Amino acid sequence: MRTGKRCCGKSCRKRNAGHADTAAEDTAAAGETKDLADLKLAFIVGTENDAFYQSVEEGIKAECEKLGIPAPTLGDQELDGNKCSDLINNYVAAGYDAVAFSANDPAGTMPAVQAANAEGVKMFTFDCTLDDQYLDQYLAFVGSNNKAGGVTAGEYVAEHA
Repeated sequence: MRTGKRCCGKSCRKRNAGHADTAAEDTAAAGETKDLADLKLAFIVGTENDAFYQSVEEGIKAECEKLGIPAPTLGDQELDGNKCSDLINNYVAAGYDAVAFSANDPAGTMPAVQAANAEGVKMFTFDCTLDDQYLDQYLAFVGSNNKAGGVTAGEYVAEHA
């Protein structure tokens, strides 16, 4: 994460006076991403006691290793919205670049998510229901539309039963 003032450009008269002229700051200011090897990521699953979330964790670890991303921190919220919020707040305070989580109480996590956004931590969700009013709080959702899946399954069963 970039801190401090950004140089106003190549024509900046202050550049030679040491006015925030590092390449790293110019790159960050241009919206370019951080090197994958420097990312600090956290993933919060619903519960580590479930085979589904265990497979999600294995997939996360494998893909991070494949991409050269340092081993991510994996958190277990134990299906508790308060614990999920606490984990988000802890990861923000520890300087994580991004947090992805599966919340069973998206509304309850909103204060923590909004605080993370205010600190510039990228927020992602997976395998959880999002109320439309909160969609602007996340960069992306990864998952399926379970309602649409249920409709499709119901139609198929009705047609073939």
